[in-house]
Amino acid sequence: MSQGYLSVGENKEEATKGGEVFTKLVMRCFFQDFRQNALTKDITGCKMHDSVHEFVQYLTQNECFTMEAMSTNGNYGIELSSAEILKRPGNKVCHLTLMSAQGGSLPSCISSFANCKILHTLTTFRSRITAIDSNLISQLKCLRTLNLRHNQIERLPEEFGELIHLRYLDLSLTRLRELPDTACNLYNLQTLRLEKCEFLEKLPENMGKLINLKHLHVGFCVSMPKGIGGIRNLRTLEGCPSVYCSEDSEVFTLGDLRMMNQLHCLAIYVVRIGDDAANKAEKAELRKKERLSHLELYMSGNKDVDAILIDALQPHENLVSLKMMMMRGNNRSSGPSNCVRRSSSASSNFKASRQKVAPPRKGDAFSTLMQQGIQRIDTKQLSKKLEDTETPVSAKREIQREIETRQHDEDVVAAAAAAAVILELTPQRPPKPARASPWLIEKLYDKRGPERAKALAGVIELLNKKLDHEDLKERYVVELLYRCLCSVKKGSSKEVQNALQVIGLLSITVDCQEKMAEIYREFLDAASSSACLKKAGTNTTKMLECLGVVTFFGAIGAEETQKGMKVIWDFLMSFKSESGSDDVINRKKQSQEILVAAIYSWCFLLTSTDGWRLNQNWRGAISFFMDILDNNDEALVQGAACAALALIFETDALDKFWDRANDTILPYSQLRETLREMISKKVSSLNMNTNIVEYFKTLHCPISRPTVCEKKLELTSWYQVIQLAFLKSFLGKEFENFMTKEDKLQSFFEVNPNKNDNVGEELFVPTIEKITVNIIIPEGRDPQTMTAEQRKKERVLRTSIQGKAKTQLRTKHKLLSEELNCFD
Repeated sequence: MSQGYLSVGENKEEATKGGEVFTKLVMRCFFQDFRQNALTKDITGCKMHDSVHEFVQYLTQNECFTMEAMSTNGNYGIELSSAEILKRPGNKVCHLTLMSAQGGSLPSCISSFANCKILHTLTTFRSRITAIDSNLISQLKCLRTLNLRHNQIERLPEEFGELIHLRYLDLSLTRLRELPDTACNLYNLQTLRLEKCEFLEKLPENMGKLINLKHLHVGFCVSMPKGIGGIRNLRTLEGCPSVYCSEDSEVFTLGDLRMMNQLHCLAIYVVRIGDDAANKAEKAELRKKERLSHLELYMSGNKDVDAILIDALQPHENLVSLKMMMMRGNNRSSGPSNCVRRSSSASSNFKASRQKVAPPRKGDAFSTLMQQGIQRIDTKQLSKKLEDTETPVSAKREIQREIETRQHDEDVVAAAAAAAVILELTPQRPPKPARASPWLIEKLYDKRGPERAKALAGVIELLNKKLDHEDLKERYVVELLYRCLCSVKKGSSKEVQNALQVIGLLSITVDCQEKMAEIYREFLDAASSSACLKKAGTNTTKMLECLGVVTFFGAIGAEETQKGMKVIWDFLMSFKSESGSDDVINRKKQSQEILVAAIYSWCFLLTSTDGWRLNQNWRGAISFFMDILDNNDEALVQGAACAALALIFETDALDKFWDRANDTILPYSQLRETLREMISKKVSSLNMNTNIVEYFKTLHCPISRPTVCEKKLELTSWYQVIQLAFLKSFLGKEFENFMTKEDKLQSFFEVNPNKNDNVGEELFVPTIEKITVNIIIPEGRDPQTMTAEQRKKERVLRTSIQGKAKTQLRTKHKLLSEELNCFD
């Protein structure tokens, strides 16, 4: 839309035309993995099919370009090859994406390439830009789309208003404190996104000059100027900005909504509710807004005033979804109440009340005696007595009452039985996923440390439940992360412990790769400069475990994983030097626990990286852990060191962990055998676990079969054992709970707790065709004598041959299927 690719007529809007085009592409399977809004059911995200993506890249290779900032000695710049491509005089790049720009202003090479003036789109991804150069603005006069989301920008230059062709501007999740007044000169702007800019308090007064603005997304409680009411073409006003229920002449009020009849989506926070609230709310005239389909109302006040406002803000009957949140003192609800236009279904609940029977008259002894005798008589005989003409009238009256009472009791029992049967046969709806409470998040801003610690404990309890991932991802992940980082820096010991647990659980719970990567980047920076890792203390153990979990789930690639490993390794080296000698063990009990946590956190990250991808930073690791075995008498520390040595052997890259590997002329196989014998002798002399001793004798990890969620796991390697033990330690008693509810962990350990293994006798046993590759290695090509590079080539060769065999087998099955279809 911002590029003007959609040609529409006079009676159709661009958004409608774009929706139709998108629907056609979806029907043709151009996209996949859709994400929907839980309330409106609108599609909020999707992925492009791989083949379509490659084809589009081919078509737009001369118009679209992506460049990544490279780090050199701590300074970030643009890769030379990318800069040279941009400077070519013949290039026609109109759409530019900048990735991984860390700190500083936008790179200067953007303004230096030949055709900067024809640039239409500039997008940043996974970047942390802090400023925009005013000279760059003067070079981007034709820019139509500018996406600076998730950066650290605090202010925009005054020259920003010169981008008069700009149609789409996204400054969400930045540190922007205010928009310059010159931004009101962007009269072609159609979409402005300022979501979750927590430092932004108000918008410029001349916002009414943006006459073409159609979609405005602002942060919660942001004050809007009066002039926004004059933007008649506004379709979307979301993010819950403050709207005053008063007659204020300077700020945006409910009465200013009166002329905005083009609104489709409206989400506002009604504040300053005073006298005569009903008349002021009726001035919004929501009943006349026929195009309004989605409405969100956040109201603050007492119970009676809220009821008056709801009556006054009645929308048009065309409304599709309505979401209301009442925030009034101590009567806050546990969450927003969603009222969608649909028929409500009531549960079958049978409640029968016993019919009242008049008691016998006082002093009537005959009636009392008769009633006691009647209760011993069968109902059939009582019916006969009732029909008998010789029975006294008073006795008939008592008999009639007893028969009616017994009949009513039978009806109650039958009704209860029917209710039980109906409730048993009625399929029970699964419980709705828990949602994060906004008031719980507000408590994290409390100035009192104990209150923040309690709020964090509540967040931990919430994350332990089955969560609505979309609600958590879209609304609270970033806010929770930054509040927890503040608690880690300034909080008490209890608050720090809870904050670190929340950050670790977010890494496990969130299933969006972009959010996970942001958690990793922010927490890695905080951990690198944290006092907990500069000097061992009460929170150091939790910090190390949290760093291991966040890096394991959030790091992208071996390079980012090794950054987290480097932080832990530097801590181990400083921890060793603080002891005053090579002996790092003879310290108090807390120090032993910290050392064990650091070793296992480092090993946990090592399990996620292939040996051939490791760099040379880990030389000396074998000597370090051997020193621990020589100088340490603590069984837990010795066990951690032995597990680390076993994992190093399992990576099959000993030359990257031994500092004397370059000094020896021995082939790799002999080097491996020498180290194995040395470690085996040392381990055998200690009172260690039999599995460790057996491994260094045979270099085969003993198979273990622990039970997880009543399922048997088969662990055949040290990396599986360490991963399971580390996650059990971090999650504690909630480990099996997370295994049950998190698909990420289930696929990780290849276990499905919800799968029923007792499915009965198999009616059909499929035929399995296995593919085996036999490779004859010539003489002199013994794998034990090969270098790491030669072994890598051998693996690639095997994989290639095996892939070819699989392709041939699939072709065979395809031909067989076609032959069978012919007979059908």
